[in-house]
Amino acid sequence: MSDTSRAPRDNPLDFLKGVLVIVMVLYHAMNVYADAGPGAYSYIRFVSGSFVFVSGYFLPAFYGERFSQAPWGTSKRLLQRGFKLVLLFTLLNGLILLSGVGNPHKQTTIAGDYWAHAAAIYGIGAPGAAAFQILLPIAYVLLLAPLFLGLSKYRHGLIAGGFASALAWSLADIESINLGMGVVGIIGLFLGMAASSLERLFGIPGKTALLAGIAATMALMEFFDRNALTYAVGVTLMVMLLYALARRLALQDRASAVAILLGKYSLLGYIGQIVLLQVSARLLGGPRWPLGVEILAIVAATTVLLALLCYALQYLRGRSTLVDKGYRLVFS
Repeated sequence: MSDTSRAPRDNPLDFLKGVLVIVMVLYHAMNVYADAGPGAYSYIRFVSGSFVFVSGYFLPAFYGERFSQAPWGTSKRLLQRGFKLVLLFTLLNGLILLSGVGNPHKQTTIAGDYWAHAAAIYGIGAPGAAAFQILLPIAYVLLLAPLFLGLSKYRHGLIAGGFASALAWSLADIESINLGMGVVGIIGLFLGMAASSLERLFGIPGKTALLAGIAATMALMEFFDRNALTYAVGVTLMVMLLYALARRLALQDRASAVAILLGKYSLLGYIGQIVLLQVSARLLGGPRWPLGVEILAIVAATTVLLALLCYALQYLRGRSTLVDKGYRLVFS
């Protein structure tokens, strides 16, 4: 979930991340407003893991050459980004505790409880122990990235080891967001080291075939979401198919421009949509609806507000050095 940098933008990547932001809006809107059971989420369960996978997969492309030329400086940059995300995660949860605006189903409700759950939150990552939970696995992938980039010549063995770790974690049958999602991100990092061979593997000719593959993967997510190993496979398939499709699209229409913008500011979009949905739930009194027009209207409204927020930020960054530096300090 990396955000904008001064390097040339990869529009297909930003489009992919923007699509994931919109799917995340749908996922959280259902969680806040829908009365649907767990089965209704099965088709889009790939979305959280996809953010973590993408954060690992594209690290070698952005930092691999820099690491080979300046390992210490690049390692410092990756460690700084990882620690920033840990601090941002802590700050956001602190604001939730102070404001009372957050998911009422989370376990931590006062500051004392938060630090009493610190081991569960920052260590194993117990489900429901805190908000914005996928930020921590992404942070941990960034913190471990220098070690694995230094072992890039062993990438094929690392890929096998990554999937073996997912298998071992599946057999252990322990619920842990940090470790389970972290394995997905590390697998993404290892596969990113072999990106050229993966691109050949997913070099499927034609958009129709790619769309069919995406639809099939979504239909099978209920089965992929059985354990860490199958989930990692499902997320890998979904991300690579979506990215391959993005690279075949012209990405010149208005809808594509919005998706690219949301992808450019994907970290802000991820945080913003959670805040918007929680605030709107309190303003509306927390109604519960079946899946249908009401949920789609909430998703559309939230997406529009996120796009406006991103447009406003982009405008201000272009006209204020202070805003630009402040954004980079927090999000890059």
